[in-house]
Amino acid sequence: MPKILAVDDNLGMRVAYKHLAKDVNCEAILCEDGEQAVSHIEEADLLITDLNMGKINGIELAKIARRQRPQMPIIIVTGSPEDVPPQIADQIIDKYDRFFDLIIQSVTSLLRR
Repeated sequence: MPKILAVDDNLGMRVAYKHLAKDVNCEAILCEDGEQAVSHIEEADLLITDLNMGKINGIELAKIARRQRPQMPIIIVTGSPEDVPPQIADQIIDKYDRFFDLIIQSVTSLLRR
């Protein structure tokens, strides 16, 4: 079963990612910050991360993930998509614009690659 590493400092979002993973037949690895997530990169098939978090933010986490797992799909979720350089992630999703529809489509598509 594919594993989604979902990183967000908001508990409600982590719960939503847990349900999302179940809906797309994946296992969720949930972390509350980028620092905690670094130790789980090797076991994940896809990374979903919030942009703005303490310690290690989403861009820094994506860079670490790219170095460790260059082929792993990365989705960054943010309320400020213009702040994310396009080459950092496979998908950048605005959390205020049809978030769950877009995230399900992205996860399904990226895991099929």
